Amino acid sequence: MKNLAQIITEQREKKQISQTQLATLSGINQAHISRIESGKSKPTMPTVFRICKALDIDPLILADVLAQEFRAFMGDNSSTRSKASV
Repeated sequence: MKNLAQIITEQREKKQISQTQLATLSGINQAHISRIESGKSKPTMPTVFRICKALDIDPLILADVLAQEFRAFMGDNSSTRSKASV
């Protein structure tokens, strides 16, 4: 399964626009777009929605992947969670 960074990059390239153009269209800093696409930064839901609007894609495509990545992350940190709740 593709991760969020891969899907955003793929969709941007499919539309044949640069990161700079995506930044302009979405109102998100180009450096942040770069960090998102490289997987160094996880976007918030509002950022995902802005990217979707700029790329003219259904937000559910990216929101579902983001939710899956979050669930996987929380699963990896379940021991941390249970210790914090004790």
